[in-house]
Amino acid sequence: MSTIAHSQILLERLGLAFAGWPEPSSSILLAGSGRSGTTWLMNVLASVPGTQQIFEPLHPSTAEVPALTGWLDDGVSRVRLHYLRPKGQYAAWEGFLARLLSGRVRTTWTDYSRRSSYMPRRFVIKDIRANLMLGHIHENFKSRIVYVIRHPCAVIHSRLRNGWHADVADILHQEELVEDYLRPWIGAMERERDAVGAHAVWWAVENAVALHELDSRPHYREMFEELSLEPHQRVQGLLRWLGLENASISDAVIEQPAWDGSLTPSYQTGPERLTSWQKHLTEAEQHRILGWAHCLGIHLYDNGALPLTDNRHFDSPWHR
Repeated sequence: MSTIAHSQILLERLGLAFAGWPEPSSSILLAGSGRSGTTWLMNVLASVPGTQQIFEPLHPSTAEVPALTGWLDDGVSRVRLHYLRPKGQYAAWEGFLARLLSGRVRTTWTDYSRRSSYMPRRFVIKDIRANLMLGHIHENFKSRIVYVIRHPCAVIHSRLRNGWHADVADILHQEELVEDYLRPWIGAMERERDAVGAHAVWWAVENAVALHELDSRPHYREMFEELSLEPHQRVQGLLRWLGLENASISDAVIEQPAWDGSLTPSYQTGPERLTSWQKHLTEAEQHRILGWAHCLGIHLYDNGALPLTDNRHFDSPWHR
């Protein structure tokens, strides 16, 4: 973190300590699978005056996270999420989440880029590790949840291309998650030991649980493909839902891609970005990935690049 950024954080904390930290209910929680466009949308929302972005505070480099989850920060990009029941009691988590959602959990990782004033009126907290606790966060903190979903083949192709690791064991050792959602599929999941299979299971689980728990709770769902093809219209719709319809965001900010450290933009507008996975994943791999999505009730996508016409279609395989 630069000296300038460190000074900005100190000034922000001093100002908020005097004026009072925002309540968790005033924060925007931007959730979605990694490689789904959440960074792009975070940058757009952070351009609204008075808004400060916080980048992935559930990353294992945050001091409290290893103790709460058992994750270690080994410098490898891993697909890991921790499940919290919506009405569960987790004393160790509650204080941490309250501080996280009020903007007080900050590290070099969370503040790698700053776009706001020293006295933000709201935080947009972007995290790719929150999909399995969205119901719990809404029940306990009433933060405004924006959930982004992208074609599973596109997500998994991007993860594989960028060297992400996934292990089904990280799902199956979570007893409450297995009991609430996954017991019928334990054997089939245990057999998914290669990279494509493990990523397919992870995408299906994290998004099926999120869709199920958000179904009866207020939230805003954004589909990456619609955002990519109609960014201005989709951003305006989101701003209206957030009560920020009078905010002025430049075209350049909306159309600026997020970068993944390679020579190509991680996300960009236009149809070309939506089809690259079709050229790199075999038909058999696509079938496996979509098979797990459909198995857990997600029928938003088929082997085409765009969402299905009725993209609200989710058949929860679990009783409430």
